[in-house]
Amino acid sequence: MSIYGTGYSKFKGADSGVHSLNHSLLKPEWQIPQVIKHTSILTGKVNFIKISSDKSRFTVIVNLWKAGSVAQQQTALDLLLVHNHTLVKFMPHRTLDTYIFETDGQTEADFYITTMKPFYLKNSPPLLKDRLLIVFESISPTLLPLVSVGFLVDEGGDYLIDEGGGKLIQEL
Repeated sequence: MSIYGTGYSKFKGADSGVHSLNHSLLKPEWQIPQVIKHTSILTGKVNFIKISSDKSRFTVIVNLWKAGSVAQQQTALDLLLVHNHTLVKFMPHRTLDTYIFETDGQTEADFYITTMKPFYLKNSPPLLKDRLLIVFESISPTLLPLVSVGFLVDEGGDYLIDEGGGKLIQEL
């Protein structure tokens, strides 16, 4: 099991329909720094100016050829292509069971689909297996989700609690 969850990705668009990206490969890019590198032309000194908190980018390759017949592949492609260049909510793994949040921890982060590009699997001999490349980029800074969370317990198996009565959490 991965720290960030397992299972295929999914997203929901403005139509509130949830679209599962079955048979897909995920390349997550967490915590992309939002900085400007400034080099002085007089002294050569380099400064980094942070313009906002870190954002996220996810590249997903959907293996459309695993969807079944050519008609089923075309239907799956058509359902996804209508969301190109739109704002969506993104869930990298189904087992996470929550969409990615902004840094406030309360608001689901908006992701913009910057790329949806159909292409063929490169193989020899060419079998022309259809795939779709999708790139999701966060609009605002995002939290790094952790699903591996455990509660602290004492020797008797009782939960340790804080002054407010909440369970103490240990991030693994």
